[in-house]
Amino acid sequence: MNDINKNFDNLQEKIDRLDANPLFQLSLGSKELFHSNLLAWVIGQKYQQKFVVEFLNALLINDSIESVTEYPEREKMNIDLRFTVKLKDDNEKIIIIENKVKSLPYRKQLEEYKEKVTKVQKNGCKPSFYLLSLVEPSKDVVPDEWKLIRYDKVAKAITENLGKIESEDTSFISLRCLLNTYCDYISQLHDIAEARLKITKPEDEYFYPIKTRNDFEKVRLHDLYLKYRYQQVKDFIKESIEKQRLTIVKKKEDLKEVESNPLVMLSSGFSKSNGKIDFKYLSSYNDRGVNIAFCLQLHGNQLRFALEYILNKDISHALSEELHKYAHELFNTKKWMRMPTGIGLKGCLSFDGEPLGKARSSSKYDEERFFCKFGSAFLYKYYKIPDEVKVQDVVQLFTAVCTYLDNENLLNALK
Repeated sequence: MNDINKNFDNLQEKIDRLDANPLFQLSLGSKELFHSNLLAWVIGQKYQQKFVVEFLNALLINDSIESVTEYPEREKMNIDLRFTVKLKDDNEKIIIIENKVKSLPYRKQLEEYKEKVTKVQKNGCKPSFYLLSLVEPSKDVVPDEWKLIRYDKVAKAITENLGKIESEDTSFISLRCLLNTYCDYISQLHDIAEARLKITKPEDEYFYPIKTRNDFEKVRLHDLYLKYRYQQVKDFIKESIEKQRLTIVKKKEDLKEVESNPLVMLSSGFSKSNGKIDFKYLSSYNDRGVNIAFCLQLHGNQLRFALEYILNKDISHALSEELHKYAHELFNTKKWMRMPTGIGLKGCLSFDGEPLGKARSSSKYDEERFFCKFGSAFLYKYYKIPDEVKVQDVVQLFTAVCTYLDNENLLNALK
């Protein structure tokens, strides 16, 4: 039995247990809001302050919180949880928690939240920032000022302090019973995320079986599964490329700071029910405000070789015509818009045949509908990824393409 099957030996048991949990069923309307609302409600239990303080000390600041002085505010300044605690040294501290269950955190969002809070903080009341995440974020996502908390730590902090719950009003449901059920719920979620969503090594299979995706759909984790998986593959590619070339640019705004050397932009995302990895190899801005980008895009089982104009304005007819001209030239010379002959890649991703794809409608510049397109500034052809491909095959392909573009200098050839 291979490693991927070992990872999924008891997945069905985990999913069935999660599916049977009443709190899980109640959370399906909005997972992140549910968890944030429940945690805010728990922290706001005025008659269970002994439990609340010990829970927060175990979760956030070891043995330094004395009491909660301002109870949780929800979605203030778009922040999931915000409350104030008094410390044992008599100082106050604002606690900020950003919660990510079905989505992935992004550095820019966390930096913006910190800036918002810092501008309005009380005199002498220093804020502390926590990212509560179901999955392990990429290394460069969490800013230094933020501390990462995983959901297993929430379950552990609650479970260890259930004995601190004092006599309770059981008109509705016992707090102890509710929290026990909740801990079981988030423990199953964490276990699935940690052991089932994570790529353990590059030799892992790139695609999981259809049944596995169906299992994730049953518990509404299929979109997170795809987002997280493609993020991890992107991280493997980034690490491989950065070993041999310039640092990868993180955002489009950075392009204006570069004058001559070609740049690589690499990102992952989720679109049309599939994960996506976007690789762009491009030059600095020229006097027309245009970048020519050689793009390799992996979207579901489609591997797209694309040519894109990145502009600071709408594309003109002249530039659209020029883009089509370049795309045809590169395709006919087998240098781009298809697997380039100069890459020399072997194995299941060598793609010796002709690429696929046609535009839905003809245009003045492409009457034969030869290229697929997004708008007027992105043209592509694609291959279908075979089922047997491994993660390392994808990493090797993107790295080989980057090396090829570094050596061929196609950008200058087109100017």
